[in-house]
Amino acid sequence: MEELRAEISTSTTNEADMWKAKYEELVESVGPFKDQLDAFSAEKNFLLNRNDAAQAEVNHLSRKYAELLGHQNQKQKIRHVVKLKEENVSLKQENISLKNRVDTLQKQVVSKRKPKFDPKKAFAPGSSGSTAGKENRRPNDES
Repeated sequence: MEELRAEISTSTTNEADMWKAKYEELVESVGPFKDQLDAFSAEKNFLLNRNDAAQAEVNHLSRKYAELLGHQNQKQKIRHVVKLKEENVSLKQENISLKNRVDTLQKQVVSKRKPKFDPKKAFAPGSSGSTAGKENRRPNDES
């Protein structure tokens, strides 16, 4: 019975160590991108806040327009509303095209960046060119 408990304890300890190693490997692989993820998160929050502020301003202005247009001729009111709707549609299309342009430019910037230091490759054999692993070579080897 004690042997079974010891075996179970050993296997759970080994499994816990395996999961801990996997977790540390994931944290290490995500580490170089942490700054970039934080920057994207901050930019997302900024854009969402700016969008909310713009929407609030649109709502406020539309209420003011409704108040101002309430006392005018009905035909003039209809023409003005149609003009506003057309302008709104054109601005939305421009906004979408500008967002797409920003996305493509950001992708270009990210793709042109030099890769950061990769800790996995730092001590890998053959990682630093023709002199890689020379410390571990035997003096008589001519590779």
